[in-house]
Amino acid sequence: MSVIYDFVNYNRSFSQLAKESNFTFNLYRGRVDWKKLEVVEIDRIVRDQDVELLNIYMDSVTNCNLDSEYDVKILDPNFIKLFRLAQLLIDFLIHCKKYLEHCIKVAHESLQASNKEVELLRKQLQARKSEVKQLKKKVKEVKQQLLHSPRVSNPTFQCSLCGKLFMNESYLHGHYSRRHQSSYCLGLKPQPTPQPSPIKIDKRENEEYTNKPEDMTNIKKKYQEEIEELKNMFFAEIEKLKQNEMLNSKTA
Repeated sequence: MSVIYDFVNYNRSFSQLAKESNFTFNLYRGRVDWKKLEVVEIDRIVRDQDVELLNIYMDSVTNCNLDSEYDVKILDPNFIKLFRLAQLLIDFLIHCKKYLEHCIKVAHESLQASNKEVELLRKQLQARKSEVKQLKKKVKEVKQQLLHSPRVSNPTFQCSLCGKLFMNESYLHGHYSRRHQSSYCLGLKPQPTPQPSPIKIDKRENEEYTNKPEDMTNIKKKYQEEIEELKNMFFAEIEKLKQNEMLNSKTA
């Protein structure tokens, strides 16, 4: 597959590819089946565009040893050159044909593998979409519970100097006498600030979620990033398949 891309992108000639693949010409030691050759009608082959018939007689032409079939001394030297040059050309074209057939096979296998990968990514994307849908549903349920959950009526008391919370006012006074003795001795009495207790949430149904809005945002952001990544991978594979199809149509 990479060889095909190299040829398309860098305009490498078939002569360069032949050198890299150690191409060699045949020795032309075959014999011609003259009886079989007698029935060939050249005009009919041209008229019917019968390429299959050409493949049948290809070996007879390319492997023909002219020295063993004729007395080359009586033949025109230029005709001998023309015949042997035609043999060399046919031999090289056969090599190119085999090379392209191999490239097409590799490209087809790569295309099949890409199709399987795209199908797998499509299923994963659908699964993630379903997962995100369920997550949004859960988030909505948690929000509803946050809105309707009862608050505890027992207040807490906050220190106006350091912000610490205490269960009752006596604990707050004790804290002042221990931690803020200088202020307490000056007659600065603590000013209790009642604080509502946190909202209680049913942990059995929502143990996998936290009651902090920023955590919910992080979870949604994480899944959105994963979905975007899957989308990018999916579209990249689609673009790769389009390029493969265009390349196959050019090499066909």
